[in-house]
Amino acid sequence: PEYSSDTLRTLKNGNMSFIGIPEEPDAPAGVEVAENLVAVADFYNGRIILQKDGNNKTFGKKGSQPGELNYPTDVQWMNNQLYVADAYNHRVQVFDENGKVLKVI
Repeated sequence: PEYSSDTLRTLKNGNMSFIGIPEEPDAPAGVEVAENLVAVADFYNGRIILQKDGNNKTFGKKGSQPGELNYPTDVQWMNNQLYVADAYNHRVQVFDENGKVLKVI
């Protein structure tokens, strides 16, 4: 992620390319790129941008309740679950691909 320019790029085999996503992030903090998935921690918007198998969605909003985010800083996709570092709430939230909260750590 390029925090200051709100863009995402990949570097593969020495080639740099942009990652196109449907929503414009405001200070993308963390990005997960897998074979069929791109997930972005949208820091200032307090949400997650998810593109999986060509389907695009966003979820989360600013706040401190389960499912709400206070400056998300990183994302990790593992076992069909999205782990989100919810920095200013001092926790990790785990979501399914539809944005449903599975657990709060």
